[in-house]
Amino acid sequence: MKNLSFETIDSSVVTSFRMTNSMIFCCRQNPCRTILRRLPFKFTLQALHLTPRQKEVFLYIATYIKKNKAAPTYDEIRRRFGFSSFNAVFKHIKQLEEKGVIRVQPNRARAITIVEEVTPAVTIKLLGNIAAGQPIEAVEDDETISVPQELLGRGENYCLKVKGNSMTGDGIFDGDIVIINKRNFADNNEMIAALIDNEATLKRFYKRKGGVELRPANFSTMKPIKIKSGDFKILGVVVGLIRRY
Repeated sequence: MKNLSFETIDSSVVTSFRMTNSMIFCCRQNPCRTILRRLPFKFTLQALHLTPRQKEVFLYIATYIKKNKAAPTYDEIRRRFGFSSFNAVFKHIKQLEEKGVIRVQPNRARAITIVEEVTPAVTIKLLGNIAAGQPIEAVEDDETISVPQELLGRGENYCLKVKGNSMTGDGIFDGDIVIINKRNFADNNEMIAALIDNEATLKRFYKRKGGVELRPANFSTMKPIKIKSGDFKILGVVVGLIRRY
C-alpha cells in the first residue's frame, strides 16, 4: 500500500487538504489550476480564510519553524515584513490565532506553534493509467493508495495515474494521480474519466446536440473529441489530485 500525505492548491476552491514536503494533494469543486505553496507539515482548513497579508505572515512563520525548529521572534517578523512597530506584529499574530492556524503560549520566547489537523485516511484502489492525450487501453492494476476520508466523493472512489499532457491547462500533468468518484453521469465542464472503445481518457465533459464533446485543457497538443452519446461510457468524475515530488 502507498501511504501519501498531501498539500493544497488554489485556496479559492480547495475544499480540504493536507501537506508534506514530498507531494501535493487537492480536493476541489473544480479540478486544480494553480499551486500556491509547498509546505512541510499539515495545517488546518481555517488557513483558507486568511487575507493575502495574513497568508504571507503565516507562511513565513510556518516555513521558519520547519527550517529552524523554533518560531521566529516578533522582531524577526517585524523586520521581514517591514512593519514600523511591534503593534502590527501583535495584530497579525492575534488575527492568526483567532482564525485557528497558530497557537501562542504567553510569556514565553519563540512560543508560536502551528495548529495541525489530522484526519482519518481511507485506502482506495489505484486501478491503472488514464490518458491525458489520446485514449489508451484500459488495464486494471491491483494497487492501493491512502487518502483523507473527507476528501472523497460519496459512494465508490478510486485513483488513476495520468499519462500525457493534454490537461496541463487545468494543472493536471503526466505522472499525477487523479481521484475519481465513480458514477455514470456528469455535468457540463466537469472533468471526467471516460471509456471510448475500451480506451480510457481524461477530459472535460460537454453535452452537445446528438452527442458529447470531450475537451482537453491544452489545445496545442490535442483537439476536442466529438462522439455520439452511445459511443462512450463515463467512468467517474475527478474530485482530487495527488502529485509526487
